[in-house]
Amino acid sequence: MQVMTEKGMLARDESSMKHIYSAILKEEKTKGFMLGRFPDTIYEGSGSDLVMALLDNEKTSKKELQVLKELAKKLSDQNKK
Repeated sequence: MQVMTEKGMLARDESSMKHIYSAILKEEKTKGFMLGRFPDTIYEGSGSDLVMALLDNEKTSKKELQVLKELAKKLSDQNKK
């Protein structure tokens, strides 16, 4: 919690003996911040290695895989332009 406070993600109320923390950043911004650092920390900056690790489990449904295939095709088509 202290590290998150130092990074400006949480605010701390020190007016009483207990420290009361509250979020400063919106959830989506926090998720984006953390997700942006995750591949660098765990996968040496490789987004594709991260995605492959996420998909290489039994939790990914056929429907999710289809959505990802469609997204990959859309991104590929955009890069051709």
